[in-house]
Formats: sequence, C-alpha cells, structure tokens
Amino acid sequence: MPRKRKNLSKSTSLRFDFHKAAAKAVQDHPDLEKDTIFINAKTGKQLAHPDVLEQLYDDDDALEEVKDTVREAKKGKTSFFQPVDTENKKLRTVVFHSDRHRLYDPKDRDVDDAATFDHETGHALVPTAHGTLGENTADAYALLKHLQRRKGDAGDIDYCGWKRAAIAVFSGTSSHVTGFTVDKILLDNDSADFLSLSPKETVALAKKYAKTHTRNAKDLKHLRDAFKPLKGKKPTAASFRKIAEITLKAKTDSDVFYVGARILMTPLSQSSVMLDGEKITLKGKEWDKVRSALEEKITALPKNHPLHKTAIPRHVSQRRTP
Repeated sequence: MPRKRKNLSKSTSLRFDFHKAAAKAVQDHPDLEKDTIFINAKTGKQLAHPDVLEQLYDDDDALEEVKDTVREAKKGKTSFFQPVDTENKKLRTVVFHSDRHRLYDPKDRDVDDAATFDHETGHALVPTAHGTLGENTADAYALLKHLQRRKGDAGDIDYCGWKRAAIAVFSGTSSHVTGFTVDKILLDNDSADFLSLSPKETVALAKKYAKTHTRNAKDLKHLRDAFKPLKGKKPTAASFRKIAEITLKAKTDSDVFYVGARILMTPLSQSSVMLDGEKITLKGKEWDKVRSALEEKITALPKNHPLHKTAIPRHVSQRRTP
C-alpha cells in the first residue's frame, strides 16, 4: 500500500535556531557542558561553558585548529564535528553551517539545518564511533531526533538515504554509506515508539541501529567494486543506465541491488530530483521498463524489507504477489 503521511500539526512545524538548538542539546545531554563548544560558522559565535572556552583560548595550537575548521565550514558551507586536544583536556567542537547542498530534506531548509546540527551533535555524543560506523551513528541520531521533533512524521527525510547512496556510487567512497541504517529506522517508525525515548535512550538506540546495520569493510569493498564503473562520473542519463544495468543483474537480496534500487527509484518515481545542483530526470519508455523491472523484484522481497517503504514512493501502489 502507498505510504500515508501523518497529519502534521502547527506545533510540530520547525524554525531552526542554532543557539536554541545548542542550548537544548546541552540541556538534554549535560555531559556536553563539560567539554563541548558549539560554533556557528556563519556568525563566528561560540556557545560553551566559560571554563571550556578558556581551555581552548589558552592553547594557541588548538585554537588555530578550530579556526581553520570554522573557515573551512564557512567556505564550503558545510558542518563538522572536530575533537581537539588542548594541553590539559580533550574538547569536542560542533561547527555548524547551513549546508550548501541539502542532505536531509530537499525542500525545507529548517528541517535540513536541524538534522545537520543533530548529525554533528550525534558525532559529539558518540566520539568513539569512527569511520562508517560513526557516520551511521550520527545519521541514526539525526533521524530519531527528526521523528521525535515531528511527532513521528518522517516528511521527506528519506531523501537522506537516497542521497547517501547516490553520492557513494558517484564518488566511489563508502565512508558515508548510511542508507541501510536510515531506511531501517524509517521502516520501524510505523510500529516503534521513538517519541517516548529519553535523550539518553535516543543516543543508545542510535548506537544500536548503527552497530546492527553498518556494513563491514568486506561488504563495503564489494559495493565499491560493483559500482566502480560509476566512480568519478557525472549523474547523467548514461550513468543511470549503467546503474540500472548493474542493479538488475545483481541478486535481488544483495546489497548491490539494494543500493542500486534506492538510487534509481527516487528519480524514476518523481518528476525530478536534485543531486548537489544537478537535476536528475529519468522519463520515457526506457525508464518505465526499468521501473517496472525494479518494482517486480522489490515485490518479491520479504514484506518487512525496507525497500518496500523507501524505494516505492508514497503515490505508487505496490503490486504484491499472492
């Protein structure tokens, strides 16, 4: 059945405010007050306990390191989590900038800003999670916070899973392959009670989702190898044809099929979708055949498979086998 969007009341609409978000993060997670600095890269304003700021400003090397990160965030219009070693203490910095290319919501800047902030805060809350596991943990935390903030309404947050998959294929990297985790949270949102979680429980659940659904090094290498012909390519029709070829040849229950189907079904089922400034449109008889083939394969997957929810859009009814 097509997905039904929950009614979103006015009380759940969002107007992102960096300073309020930072204050709320510290309120929810008091440990952050001991060693964390929140920095608005656009304005340069810093929010932290005075003792923490003093630790940073008393160490010239650490201060310059943070300033470099702020300059990079401002120049690239992106955000960072950065651990910093001072002479006496390890600090955590969350450097926020509204993202040049939206990741979590293609249309709503406030939603995207809030999720971006939550992602970097997720890194700060679980600084021991590194690499792909760290990115999965941060995205899991951002997704759970998004669902809590909007009373369970996912909105367009599934754009994150699509874009993470597309960027991984076109960049040839796997450090940010978080779609398996993101999609499982979206699937579970229909039945799980995410809204009653305490802040501490939210972090613990984000860690659990990430640990369970982050692919290991061998699996990630297999994905990189499978999509290697796309590395460094532009997201053109020819590139998407190659993705379709690879995907339709893959085993339906494989990660290669999952990632390929995730990438293809969004532009196949919408009038267009944006990928870092590039407009992706896949229309015509050729693409209708690809969509039908993918839908048929997805239908054959177990009913609890995340692709039933994330790859088949809200307005498309799924054909189910008896």
